[in-house]
Amino acid sequence: GRDALRWDDLWQAKVAGEIGLKQPTTYTQREKEMVAVHESAHAVAAYNLKRGEQQVQIITIQRREGALGLVSRQDIEESYLDTQRDILGDIQIALAGLVAEEIWFGQTTSGPSGDLQNATYRAAMYIGRYGMGKSLVSASLEADFQETTLSGTLGDPERRKEMDELLKQCRFA
Repeated sequence: GRDALRWDDLWQAKVAGEIGLKQPTTYTQREKEMVAVHESAHAVAAYNLKRGEQQVQIITIQRREGALGLVSRQDIEESYLDTQRDILGDIQIALAGLVAEEIWFGQTTSGPSGDLQNATYRAAMYIGRYGMGKSLVSASLEADFQETTLSGTLGDPERRKEMDELLKQCRFA
């Protein structure tokens, strides 16, 4: 009913494009608290680990796409390389929700499944593709680097063990 766009119209379009449309969900009070604790942990970890490099733009417990809630971050400056510290920080941020659930509720939920996939992917790249682990041998020798790295790193018992150790270190960091 307006004859001009407003800033909040542009912001909502940006948000919908980047993180998806809102999906109506009725949480129980306990679920709402659990999702809020989980997402708050991601936000606190991101703020502490990426301060000066990224900014947290959105923290929500409103369901979007497959996520029950999310924290959206954006680089302050465009960058093309990830340092070891960057990747380890990303893994720590991904695991922060799981750790918070364990601390606050004494158990975790199915909520961190996507976070675990993300952390495992980053750990596989760290060890199997970027040469940041114990071995400099790349697991990415075929055209499909992502799939080859994942299967090559997860399929190698030594690298899989190294990944598990890396994930555990980041979990308790």
